[in-house]
Amino acid sequence: MKFKALFPRCLNLPGVPLTFVGRRCEFYMGRDPQTNKYAAYVYSQDRKESFLLAANFGPPAHDFMARYNKLLTQPPLSAPLAGTPIAVRGPADGQPVQWFLTAGTNNNPVPANVQGYYAAMATPVGYDASLYKPPYNFSGAAPGIHAPDNSRLVYGQLVYDPLTFVINPNFPTDTFEPPSGYTPIKPICWKNKQMNCAACHLSDPPHLHVFYTQKGRGTPCKSAAPAQ
Repeated sequence: MKFKALFPRCLNLPGVPLTFVGRRCEFYMGRDPQTNKYAAYVYSQDRKESFLLAANFGPPAHDFMARYNKLLTQPPLSAPLAGTPIAVRGPADGQPVQWFLTAGTNNNPVPANVQGYYAAMATPVGYDASLYKPPYNFSGAAPGIHAPDNSRLVYGQLVYDPLTFVINPNFPTDTFEPPSGYTPIKPICWKNKQMNCAACHLSDPPHLHVFYTQKGRGTPCKSAAPAQ
């Protein structure tokens, strides 16, 4: 399984080189052909540079919400919790959305101000019997990423337009292959807490991730070696 996402203006996600932000970029998740290990990369189309974001971090599993529901057995909500710092809380035309919680567990709940969400349109669409609920929102607070004054965790939101986001029934064979000829930027291992990513993203045992960033963007690990 492979994952690809294209952005005309690259997001300032944790670990993404600042020189990529605001420019055209592509995110890829899959098995690295050199190591056969899961990895996540970002490619700057304008700068023709690539960057390793995470090792042992694969694409979302097809049943990722069911997998996470085993950790946090909460049904989807019709709206985000009060107190969650989400700017866009639903489509302008009022279409119903299902909001799935993505932070905390049954034994370790988190407050609303740092709760994360994956939201999907409630009405399925698709082709023939291959129906799916289009994505609407990814949002949450990244562990260890604080505001400049260190008063709070940085909270982000990515919103999909349900009117323009359409999954084609067929793709060219090379659609999910990463670009070639890009210059890799040297990453540093980023000291961060282990998160619940393995619940939704494919990974190999023992299901630990190693995250990377550029020098100056985060606290480096003692070792820069990817997880083996």
